[in-house]
Amino acid sequence: MAKTALVWLAPKDSRPQQIFIAKAEEAGYSAALVRNFFYQINAHPQLLAFVQISRNLVEILRFPSEEWLSNEEGTNFGLWQSLCLWVAENVEGLVKAIGPSFDERPRRPRHNPLLRKGVTRHPLYCALWNRQENPELQPRYSALQAQALCAHARVVRETHLREEYEKYDGDSPLLDSPKSAHAMGLALRDLSHGVAEEELMATEPFMLPSKFGREVRACLRNINPVSHSGDIRQIDRAKERRQTGLRSFVYFIERAYGTKSWVSRESYDREGGGGGEGEPGYVDFQAIVDGSSVDTGGGTSDWYVPAFPPQGLVANRLKHDEPPFDDGQGIYFFSEPLGANEKGDTNPPTNPALLFLRARNQSRHIAMANQHLPWRYQSLTDQEIHNVVTQANCYLKAESFTRGSTADRARCELALLVLIVLWTGASWEKAWDLRVQPVSSNRRSHAPLCLVTSTGESRWRVKATFPEYKSLLRVPDEVVRPQVEHVLLPDLSGIGDSVMQLLKDRGLRPSPKTKLFTYPIKQYKRAFRNFVQQAGESERVTWGRWEKVMFDAITAETGDVVDAVAITGQPHVLAQTKCYYYTPREGDLFDTYVQTALNLAEHAELELDSNFERHLKGAKHLASYVGSRACASKEAVVKAVADLKCRLRSARTYSGWADFALYHNIYTFYTVQMLAFATGYRAVKTPFLVLDEVNEHLCVTVIADKDDEHKRKTRLSYLPGAVCRQLEHYERHLQVLSAGYQPRLKRGGEVEVAPCFFISESNDRSGTQEVRPRTMQKQLDDFLGLPANAHRRFMRMELKEAGCPADYVNAFMGHASYGEEPWCRYSSLSTKQYRDMMVHYLEPIINELTFEPVASRLAGG
Repeated sequence: MAKTALVWLAPKDSRPQQIFIAKAEEAGYSAALVRNFFYQINAHPQLLAFVQISRNLVEILRFPSEEWLSNEEGTNFGLWQSLCLWVAENVEGLVKAIGPSFDERPRRPRHNPLLRKGVTRHPLYCALWNRQENPELQPRYSALQAQALCAHARVVRETHLREEYEKYDGDSPLLDSPKSAHAMGLALRDLSHGVAEEELMATEPFMLPSKFGREVRACLRNINPVSHSGDIRQIDRAKERRQTGLRSFVYFIERAYGTKSWVSRESYDREGGGGGEGEPGYVDFQAIVDGSSVDTGGGTSDWYVPAFPPQGLVANRLKHDEPPFDDGQGIYFFSEPLGANEKGDTNPPTNPALLFLRARNQSRHIAMANQHLPWRYQSLTDQEIHNVVTQANCYLKAESFTRGSTADRARCELALLVLIVLWTGASWEKAWDLRVQPVSSNRRSHAPLCLVTSTGESRWRVKATFPEYKSLLRVPDEVVRPQVEHVLLPDLSGIGDSVMQLLKDRGLRPSPKTKLFTYPIKQYKRAFRNFVQQAGESERVTWGRWEKVMFDAITAETGDVVDAVAITGQPHVLAQTKCYYYTPREGDLFDTYVQTALNLAEHAELELDSNFERHLKGAKHLASYVGSRACASKEAVVKAVADLKCRLRSARTYSGWADFALYHNIYTFYTVQMLAFATGYRAVKTPFLVLDEVNEHLCVTVIADKDDEHKRKTRLSYLPGAVCRQLEHYERHLQVLSAGYQPRLKRGGEVEVAPCFFISESNDRSGTQEVRPRTMQKQLDDFLGLPANAHRRFMRMELKEAGCPADYVNAFMGHASYGEEPWCRYSSLSTKQYRDMMVHYLEPIINELTFEPVASRLAGG
């Protein structure tokens, strides 16, 4: 059933408002006072649920002090409060005169009576109806409503006259874009929920409105990031909405008091932001788009105002060898969108503005993607890390856990928690849930972070991050690398001794069930802010940034985000795909962590255990692997290649068509596997390429193994000499086969034109099959018994273990980041560099696997 459209009356024609004004005049309130009141809160013409709003306003209007009102002309909050108190005391008579909607109640919990009756048109009026569900938070929430009321009244007075409000009967809000109060009102309603405690406690709503925006902006940085939880997919959407809404709320307040402009929209989560001012010479791309003034380093400011170029001017200036940018949807920036000019229309593009905006936005994206942003760009400085760690060590060394007061013991626990998060890189939740287990214990803790202790030695046991697969896979154990579920890291800082001392002072023993920390994690989070201030640090040291220190340090050390994911057990959005092809050796992760921790301690001047070498014992015996499954060992691949060549030699003697088909199929599979290991070709339909697609001088080709016919997702690949020669042999094999056995290769009346194919091995049936993962299943089972993509896991690990830099490994896999594609004109990796790296690292691996060119017997080999 279609919704009935609301019919709006102007306030001057509204019977409820006229009755209310008359009743207020009888009580001694002037009509001008009531009209100004309704005008500045943009009251609903029907005064829906005004009883509850009046009761709330009695408390809300206690907060605006004389200092608040010094610049508020035309308002008298004291009389407004008196008017609302009169309403609250005379509800029965007013409801009888105006109607039941004057005291309308919600239909269900959290249901605002104005929903579907004007919530968008009257956002502040609607938000004034709400009350905080937690009585202890109600004063803070009411003060926040007071901030919104003052700002809204100010904006209404600056935008419209009272007469305009009283005669307005339109559908859209009175305050429309860019001065819309909708986001502000929605945020205020969301903050009335009891779960909004963290957001309300992070604000200071009792200060002057003119200072509110700047101060609350600083407080917002201390709110825990929404996506920091252990599973990156389990984001609290409601919390994310509240935090985004609170930023919109602050933005409205700032614009209302002139500290921000109404003509531009600020980005709060801009990459590389730190809250500081831009340095001279740095051009803010957001400022360019907004058309604001930026300092280019010459001592004077310049205005970047987007202007539409003359038609065809930019397109004519493109170099002949430089195609226009593609927006990723098959549309070029200086051409008409898809579907235009299909009927032979030679007229110019109908919307040049759209084309220009598309080009400008993509240019911004390319420029920002190619900026040099180190991994520690948003991380804490060495000095900040040093000061916080020093403060934590002071707490631990000041007195024992038992002799101090309850507050002292709580601070010591916080200090210990801070150090555990720093040195393990675990999230606060995982560190808070720490368990302590003797190495000789028969029972094993299932906690994601565990301290394994023995005499004079401690190690952190971190639950490894595994990719989530949709299917259960069974692989031969003798082929794949042996895997474990945990990573062992040395306790270089000696925190394990403090942990054991804490348990001893409490009269407890290490046990998988014994919890180390006694308070809820929310209390540690609130105490962390004071802890940072006592360390002499600013709001840059936040709860979220602290748990990223070790993660960012590992990423900066190795250049590969999957190393940090494997060591800390913390997932990351940039590693979601790469983790499916990463099976590192536990001992290598151990060495990487040790090197990173030592570098961090040196740069930040941190204290380590005086005899930290005791924790390094047995590191050489960590020969197991973690991470992705189905990664073959080098010995298994070498043996499988040797067996494949042996079967190929055995099948060279054929007498009938079935024998020849067997030989051809083995020869095709050998060629496809040789190409797959050399290029990291994905398991797709016809995973092959022809010699025409290879540059014969550079031995470089472009692979489109995850692409469509538009070829926009290609990647550069180097072909070792042995692979090129094998492709030549296979091409001659197909030429002879096509010339002499064409009738046998017919399929549905057509000659097979695929670059490689399998032949039916039956004497009674002829025809071909395209090479694809499903048709290769029999050969794969005989080869390694692993899935078709197993070679990608293997080659990534072999290149990594051979010492190939992470950037080039990712480029080989087709996982290069924006700005690092070797084929890109402005890439940070040049084509020549990429080729030289592959010659140095890839060719020896192909030789070790014993792949070699094999000529076809059919072609005279």
